[in-house]
Amino acid sequence: MGQDDVFQTVKLPFSPQEYPCTWNLPDVRSENRNDGDGRCDGDESGTVELNGTLDLTTGHDPRGSFYGKLPIIFKNGKGDLSQIGSFDRLTGRLSAGTYFALINGHYNYWHIDHNKCWYIGHDKYWYIGHDKYWYIGHDKYWYIGRGCANGAFAILSEKPFKKDEHRTYRSIELQLEGLDRIIDVSPAETQFDEEKSSSSIARNNKCWKWHRDNVSMKLYFAGRRRSDPHSFATPFAPVLRIDAVSPLTVVDWWLNWVIPLQEIIASAIGHTPDVMYMLAIAEHTSKREQRDQIFKWDIKQESIYHSTDTTRRSESAIKIQEDNINLLDLLMKYQELLASHHPLTETFQSVALSSDQHPRSRFLLLIQALEGLHGYEHREEEDKQCQAYKNKKKEVLGRLKKLDHTEENEIITKNDCKFLIKNLMSSQFVTLEIRLITIFDTLPSGVREKLGRSALIRQFRELQQEPNMRMEAALARIRNKLSHGAISLNPNDLDDVVETLYRVVRAELLRVLGAPESCRMRLLKDVES
Repeated sequence: MGQDDVFQTVKLPFSPQEYPCTWNLPDVRSENRNDGDGRCDGDESGTVELNGTLDLTTGHDPRGSFYGKLPIIFKNGKGDLSQIGSFDRLTGRLSAGTYFALINGHYNYWHIDHNKCWYIGHDKYWYIGHDKYWYIGHDKYWYIGRGCANGAFAILSEKPFKKDEHRTYRSIELQLEGLDRIIDVSPAETQFDEEKSSSSIARNNKCWKWHRDNVSMKLYFAGRRRSDPHSFATPFAPVLRIDAVSPLTVVDWWLNWVIPLQEIIASAIGHTPDVMYMLAIAEHTSKREQRDQIFKWDIKQESIYHSTDTTRRSESAIKIQEDNINLLDLLMKYQELLASHHPLTETFQSVALSSDQHPRSRFLLLIQALEGLHGYEHREEEDKQCQAYKNKKKEVLGRLKKLDHTEENEIITKNDCKFLIKNLMSSQFVTLEIRLITIFDTLPSGVREKLGRSALIRQFRELQQEPNMRMEAALARIRNKLSHGAISLNPNDLDDVVETLYRVVRAELLRVLGAPESCRMRLLKDVES
């Protein structure tokens, strides 16, 4: 765990570590049982049990290793040296009795069945045929009959997984970094008794519940008390639960709900929040819920450490209580925008999830996001303008073709007509400058002024010898020159502008999602300073 256990607001069933286990691998040899090689050791279930390990430590994909008589595919009595394949699901059981499933991954393993010795030279060798290992020269050993598997997700459960079936869940419970910052109330309050001259801590039982379209969401504070002879502490932190009438797989929960939640919170706090933990809840029973723990490389497997200092460190644009925000409405609106391929949501994913990329790339992505937003919101108007342009173009070119082109005193020659017909734009388009002007006209004037004062804009005006160039025109030209490799700019100057543009994009995303205007203004008020 990242924090001392005293600060863990939720006790998770399993810790992120490496576990000894037994794997149930599919018996790929079943198609070759009659080839006479005598190597079919699978059972009637169509699986082969092999000992190994399951590595669930954080920072990398869930992975495992296994060894023994591997299910090699043999053809004409010979097995391929390497066996590589993909899988939807591999299952097994930890030595402690817990069941697991590795989801959406690939495997590979090696099998040697030749009593030969290969000499490679360079003071290195592979020796095959004696109990058995290869020495490669990198302090690693490849054992005969050893394999490994990597998956996108791992699920740990007290209940066995059914063969050839992805388990579905009606609910998930999770903590995300930043939830504590969008909640603008404290989880507990200090109460002072003047008569007794003593103070006490009272828990805030505030709970937010939302329901829509057969989905419900609950946001509340969880706390876990722990005491010892020298200290007493009860930390609290927000927990989010989502319940759906129609059950979903872990992958669908992650793609359709968790990632959009991350991006909504990212728009509020300025960076993509970590998922601290995730529990998937299967069918409810009369006694207790079955809560499977989900492992992924970027799930921290620890609960939020919530404190006043961390909450005050930076302000969130979203305030659940003050703004009376329905978080479920924001989430489902985000899903709608993704389904319709809204350019702002699609581009925001790249911007939010890649905060460590070069300022040049972020600048181009942010300008693209604003350009796409304007085009998306003005599609009908621009389609009408485009059609009017095409009609006018057709009319004008038609008149030109009817002119009697003489060689004496011609104003427009035949060649002129050919040039116009060939080069006149097929359709009218709105320039990036106009799109940016339209967007910035809706923002506080301080945003345009700050960008205009930036070193990037000032230096570009000087370079172009246009001191009165509009800020929007400068941004458009910089974008075009960067895209075509026609200019080199100071990354620090770019980064200063990027920070402002990122706030603008986040503010526009909140507007599109239907968040109150107050959320948008919180983001932009700091830009003006």
